[in-house]
Amino acid sequence: MGSMLDFEPDDNFENWLEAHEVAVNTNWLVTRASRMRILEQGGMRITHFLNVRMISNSGYVGPVVRPSSSRLPDTVYETTCMALSEGTGNLLAVGWRVLEEGVMTIMDLKTGDRIHTIQSHHFLSSIQIPLKWEDDKLFLKIIPVRGAQRSDSDTDVDDFGVSLGYLDLADRRLKVIPGLVFNCSRDLIYLDRTTVYGVSTKLDRLDNDCSEETHIDLNIDLESYALLMSEEDNYCPVYIASLTVYDFWNVPEL
Repeated sequence: MGSMLDFEPDDNFENWLEAHEVAVNTNWLVTRASRMRILEQGGMRITHFLNVRMISNSGYVGPVVRPSSSRLPDTVYETTCMALSEGTGNLLAVGWRVLEEGVMTIMDLKTGDRIHTIQSHHFLSSIQIPLKWEDDKLFLKIIPVRGAQRSDSDTDVDDFGVSLGYLDLADRRLKVIPGLVFNCSRDLIYLDRTTVYGVSTKLDRLDNDCSEETHIDLNIDLESYALLMSEEDNYCPVYIASLTVYDFWNVPEL
């Protein structure tokens, strides 16, 4: 166990407003960092970095590789998720938003080259979020659900529901996996070679059989709290967590 600094103190940034995320495999440690940059004209603006380090099983952690190019363009508004190829792989997939456009980029960490990019002309029209590598296939959440994927039975799928797809680097084509549709873009999705798990949560209401002393969690988020306060007195809130398991992952022709 240990710790290290992603950045040295710098008068151009507010270090206490940093946010970090990590992806790691046998050879690479990637930290995605967001810092608040102090503008000359006053105010602050978020700036994003991808810091790449080589590591080894002995515990060695190297310095940042190509530090001069670790800073993403200032036009990057926000970032989504990272997926690093497993084992000794060198491929990193990362998503970000450039103004109104959504971008998902695959990078070769060994050379620093960008080898493929999927770009959406508007961030809300479609977005691909990297989930996991399986050999040369990158599995992604696709938001919203593609029209051909939506069926009449998908009444619970909202406008930002999720379908699952993959990008095969052999032909650079994005393919949607039929039959895998999730209710909401906030659903958590985990996959391995044989199974897909989806975890969804929903705040619902039931006819009120509760006493007046019903407990409300003080840590509840503001949106859910506002919903509870807007309900009539004859309803009682209930928080539902659902698990969906697809255990036929080896059936579709991938």
